[in-house]
Amino acid sequence: MSPNAAIDQTGFGNGRARVLAVAGITLFVDQMSKSIAVEAFADESRQWGPLHLTLIRNSGGPFGLASGASLFWTAVTVTGTLALLIVATTGRWSAAPALAVGALAGGAAGNLVDRIVRAPGSGRGAVVDWIVVDPYPRVFNIADVALRGGAVVLLVSLIFGGQTVTGSLQRT
Repeated sequence: MSPNAAIDQTGFGNGRARVLAVAGITLFVDQMSKSIAVEAFADESRQWGPLHLTLIRNSGGPFGLASGASLFWTAVTVTGTLALLIVATTGRWSAAPALAVGALAGGAAGNLVDRIVRAPGSGRGAVVDWIVVDPYPRVFNIADVALRGGAVVLLVSLIFGGQTVTGSLQRT
């Protein structure tokens, strides 16, 4: 049996390993960057040209929607993260969709960790946002970049073909 056949029998030769690796790396980088931001920007912001680094705690959803509804957004984030993980582990992914779904899962998990572990308490925590790039008017974090980037890459790869996704999204 060749090494590739062994990989395929485990189910990780079909892009799942890529999805899970990207999700794990995204989650790690997001949480590390937020920990650094909480320490570095708690008292003051920094600016280099169009890049502003500041600390905001977002108890609402994307773009600050429904601020203060952290329990609602925690439930939405749990549901979305679980759905992405199910899709990620049941599909057969070519490169671009695998990277996109991994980024989506990692970004969702990064913001979910904030909602679970950060003040004021489990399920009510606020997401740490800390990046502003002029002229974009919102404060965001690495998880948000992964969510938006993953969504765009997945959409483009599915629309323009050449990338295959089978399993949860498309049965063969």
